[in-house]
Amino acid sequence: MPKALPPLQKSAPQKTELQSLARSRTGSGSVALRARMMLLAGKGESNRQIGIRFDVKAHTVGTWRNRFEADGCNGLYDLQRTGRPPDITPAQKQKIVHT
Repeated sequence: MPKALPPLQKSAPQKTELQSLARSRTGSGSVALRARMMLLAGKGESNRQIGIRFDVKAHTVGTWRNRFEADGCNGLYDLQRTGRPPDITPAQKQKIVHT
């Protein structure tokens, strides 16, 4: 049987930021999901329990837990990916989205 992990340690400002990210309607849905997972990890829920609740693998929860422990809330965002550079700038993308 796997050993139980201790509750995720987070500071008061981190908890506030996680709550904000989890409630965000304008940010990335993926980041909001990850923030909700970290809030539950802070309450002592196991990776398996969190995975069942959000229909993801326990390994995935563990990956985001490790990234949060290493980098805080910044670790919940996607890393830069390789590939073809975008054809439009972020400013152009925002203009399209908001019109």
